[in-house]
Amino acid sequence: MDACAELERQLGGHKVRRSEPLADHTTFRIGGPADLLCLPETVDELRGLVEWVTARSIPWIVLGNGSNVLFSDAGFRGVVIKIQGHGVVPGTLWSIRQEGLHVQAGAGISLARLAWFCAS
Repeated sequence: MDACAELERQLGGHKVRRSEPLADHTTFRIGGPADLLCLPETVDELRGLVEWVTARSIPWIVLGNGSNVLFSDAGFRGVVIKIQGHGVVPGTLWSIRQEGLHVQAGAGISLARLAWFCAS
């Protein structure tokens, strides 16, 4: 079984993309394809994905909203783990919650959404 098929089984097919143009995921709109782009949604999925690539010595990098990031036109040989979500969904990497004076935000929350949440 190839790496993509293994990850599709682990994360679900819609969360793994082959030869994904990184230009589609950066604000500067440059960058060639990633061998694999993975879109974990939960801490457990992220943990399992990092363990999986590390155990196989596959190069990997974490990408957030793609601002201030430049990728080569040659792309990225390995796995790009993109942590970005839509909305605020409890139990996901883009969750946000308040406990008293403390705010806890997942890794995928944009700074703008976090600022709006705190201001409200």
